[in-house]
Amino acid sequence: MKRLHSRLKAGTEWVTPLPPLVVKKLNKSIETAQNVSISYVGLQEFEVIHMNGIPSRTYILNLDKRICDCGMWQLSGIPCQHAIYSILHMNFPTIDKFVNDRLQISSYMRTYAEIIHPISDKRTWPEECEDKL
Repeated sequence: MKRLHSRLKAGTEWVTPLPPLVVKKLNKSIETAQNVSISYVGLQEFEVIHMNGIPSRTYILNLDKRICDCGMWQLSGIPCQHAIYSILHMNFPTIDKFVNDRLQISSYMRTYAEIIHPISDKRTWPEECEDKL
């Protein structure tokens, strides 16, 4: 019960729509979104060429469907570096709306909003009646 209360209290103190751990992961992906060439295909679809390795790798990305060939966005719910680069390329005002709804603070708060009522010590419970047939 203490853990549930402390997590609910922590959630009320956050100032962004995303929990701090998600923000940290997004910032890390923003930092690593370098050496990328992007081509906008249309309908929120992109071809992203990641030039960090030799040979370079090409990923197909769809912002509407929230999928990338690298698979990280689908697994984590947090946009991968290819998605972030595409989002920044399209000048969207925030990246928050591309993070899975389950990872938003509103979902976090719903998780910890319910109260678990305490129960009294077992010694105060009524005695069991055994029915003998």
